[in-house]
Amino acid sequence: MKPLVIFFVAILCLSTATEAHAARLHFGNKDELRILQDVSVTSPKGEDLFLAHRITTTYFLLGVWVQDNGYVLAIKGGEGYYPMPDDKTLKLMQAAKLLPNPLPAYKLREIDYIMGYSMYIFILVIGVWVLFQKTFGRKKQSSQPPAIDAKKSPMENAIRNQEKTDPLARPKIIAKEIVHRFIKGMADQKGVHIESLITSLAALGGFSCQMSIREGLVKTGKITEEAAFAVVRTQDGKKYFAGDLLNEPVFSAKLSLYSLVGGTVQQLGGKNFPDMSELAGHVTSSVGTDQFGIPRVPDNHKAADLPINYVKDLWPVTLPILVDNNVNPIHWPVVFGFALQQVVEMGKDTLDPELAFKMVMETAVPMSKINPEDLT
Repeated sequence: MKPLVIFFVAILCLSTATEAHAARLHFGNKDELRILQDVSVTSPKGEDLFLAHRITTTYFLLGVWVQDNGYVLAIKGGEGYYPMPDDKTLKLMQAAKLLPNPLPAYKLREIDYIMGYSMYIFILVIGVWVLFQKTFGRKKQSSQPPAIDAKKSPMENAIRNQEKTDPLARPKIIAKEIVHRFIKGMADQKGVHIESLITSLAALGGFSCQMSIREGLVKTGKITEEAAFAVVRTQDGKKYFAGDLLNEPVFSAKLSLYSLVGGTVQQLGGKNFPDMSELAGHVTSSVGTDQFGIPRVPDNHKAADLPINYVKDLWPVTLPILVDNNVNPIHWPVVFGFALQQVVEMGKDTLDPELAFKMVMETAVPMSKINPEDLT
């Protein structure tokens, strides 16, 4: 069977899974508001509302990610919605019988997962078919045309198409993939501990700032290690790295972790941002002490592990995602900046965005300075 025929067969299988979820070849995020119950409350504009479950599916030709966004108040007869009130207001509205108590249960359906990850199903179908053909298929006659080059995956082709209009398409798409994998890996029966998710991504983001310089500039011979970094040595013989070049992806460049996360926090209404001069002074003074690399956040918002342990455990399994998907090393920190944007936005109702921003920088700055040799 020719690869083109395989493609249309796979698409047909996915698109006929259910009429309501017919597969569409498109790009971007698609929201679905699933009605749960009529409510008595109206919007500030006097619009009638109903309680709904918001589901967002991200498409790149086919589905690559599905996200459960929880409850919203959707506009009857329209496409818009309003976020749910905070816990205090919600309880008051439930007491006034404006909203149901308890809120009706909901969950993602099996078809949501199928359509949300249909790209991977498609890749799996192609892979199984190719394996089957190689194992059991008859040898092709020499008169047949050569096979189509299949080295580039559908996702890679989708990324390249996006890059024609958006030079940052690759970091954005890979950021979503990393967030998806981290959420899946950290989830338990209670969900995902947002502080641990943010701290782990920030730790890798900070460390990636140094590693991007090593991989993209030092390793390629564009600059020496001595020119790239200032070395700080402690009494116990350990080395730490600093310098203006290292500060750029952390907080001074246009696409730094500080700029990317700060932009999202500002859009969410945040006004109190981390004082980078004070933070840099604290990190410098704590080098070589047991306080180095420990974020100064309230005890009830601490992550499940220390940033240095997240780097030790997660960098070896995250680096291949960046390398295998051809992310330019200079854009490694940008990937984590985009990933943190998503998580801060996702967790805004659980963790104050201003505190999340502080957590990011308190973690990223010291992790950008650690010696890679100390991780082994």
